[in-house]
Amino acid sequence: MKLGVLPVLMTAYLLAHRREVALYQEGGFCEELTLDQVELLCRRPELFAVERFDLAGLRGELFDRYLHSLVGKVDQDATLLDIVRPLMRFMAGLPDYTRYCRGLSLEAERVRAAFQQAKSPGVLLFEALPEAFGLQSVDFTAGDVAVVERFIQRLVQALRELNRAYEALLGQWQAELNTALLDEVMADLATLRQALAKRYVDLDRYTPDQMGLGALIRRLVDGGYMSDQAWLESLATLIGRMPPQKWREETRLQAGLRLREVGGQLRDLEQLRSFAGVNNADGAVLMKMVDAQRGERSRVIQLSSDQWDLAGIKATQIAGELAGLDESVQLAVVAALLGRFTEL
Repeated sequence: MKLGVLPVLMTAYLLAHRREVALYQEGGFCEELTLDQVELLCRRPELFAVERFDLAGLRGELFDRYLHSLVGKVDQDATLLDIVRPLMRFMAGLPDYTRYCRGLSLEAERVRAAFQQAKSPGVLLFEALPEAFGLQSVDFTAGDVAVVERFIQRLVQALRELNRAYEALLGQWQAELNTALLDEVMADLATLRQALAKRYVDLDRYTPDQMGLGALIRRLVDGGYMSDQAWLESLATLIGRMPPQKWREETRLQAGLRLREVGGQLRDLEQLRSFAGVNNADGAVLMKMVDAQRGERSRVIQLSSDQWDLAGIKATQIAGELAGLDESVQLAVVAALLGRFTEL
């Protein structure tokens, strides 16, 4: 069947009204109109839908404010795509964390949801985004240009909040790292990195867990990262077990718990290091006891080879005396002795 002039007329119509018209093929938005699509439209029109938006009055004002405030300098015959493309690229460029994080303002959350649920560019621009700020279609028929201006200002603010959400996460992680691993607050990330490297250098020598705690210590003091942010993100990845860009709220909370646990382990290793090489002793042992009444008590002991041999003999004698007792009772005796000696 010959198509005649129909493809030409259809193309002319869509191009002439491209500021106001959106074309869909099988439910999907067509960013560009191709000749193949025009020919298919003539043969199988049921596969296509055309959506036209009235840009008269305040809708036209809103369209122009979108262009100038969110897109910048564009041609006079700009289309819906000229607005939607940069907005969708902006949203697509946000980390996964920003797409799911909590703690945003209500307006920022609604804007995020509007983008995630948008089914057409026109509905997004003229219905979903205004509704995120409590504006209905009737509000754009009252003739008040100030309504459009206030809406655009609030939208820009919400987009900025979304853009800075990941930065806020890194700032929070920096503060938690500072609190967990240092005794004083550092002024900025560079100073924090330097302080951690100075404090924990070579501390990995005192842990048998070279793949876990040792790896973290080496990461703390690693000066090979191209930027302080890359170093911070690397630490977050190691402790959070996934890149912070992909964190969910539960991931962030779990990472914070692990960080505090690691902070305690590092302080234990520091106690061992402080006794290293003292009085020709062979090896330091950290003894720790925690109970509900007196909290945590710890003691580092370091003995010579002869003292360790004597301690081994005494331990064998005590173990023989406890041999007939239940295991729980044996451990209770050890705990009682440890509690008694750590009070000295």
